[in-house]
Parts: sequence; C-alpha cells; structure tokens
Amino acid sequence: RGLGAGDVLVLPGLSAASEAEIATLLARRDIGRGAELVARAVRRGALVGASCSATFVLAAAGALDGRQATTTWWLAPAFARRFPRVTLC
Repeated sequence: RGLGAGDVLVLPGLSAASEAEIATLLARRDIGRGAELVARAVRRGALVGASCSATFVLAAAGALDGRQATTTWWLAPAFARRFPRVTLC
C-alpha cells in the first residue's frame, strides 16, 4: 500500500557533518532508493519531515521544491547551493 494521506514520515539525521559526507551519502544507492520512496509518499499525500542532515534527502526527493525548509546551520550553505528551488530559512 505504501504511505499516503494521513501518514507521517520522519527521517532521522544522517550523521553527516560536512558537505563531502553529504555528497557521499546522497550518492549511495540505498539513500537514492530512500529518496524515491519519500517522493512517492509525498505524491500520495503523506506529511514528511526530517532532522538535521536528513533534510538533504527530502530535498533530493523533490519534496521541498518551492517550499521553505531549514537544516542544521553548518550545512546551510551547502544545502542552498545544492537545492536552489528550496527557500532555506
């Protein structure tokens, strides 16, 4: 059935402390598959959220395009560069 309207999906932080670590994680096959599942859940109406560096997965899934988001302060510049369609607060 998958996630849909009325469901909430919250992603925990990825334990990444640098832009290089984020890039490595986002390039992983399992993280890419997770982003695909997040995108599918969003299309079906699920509410999604993330903590810390996991916001990069939400953005990679397109779940934050045209929206406001925040991430941990030390990764904010990297997030803004990587996801210009997201308004970073």
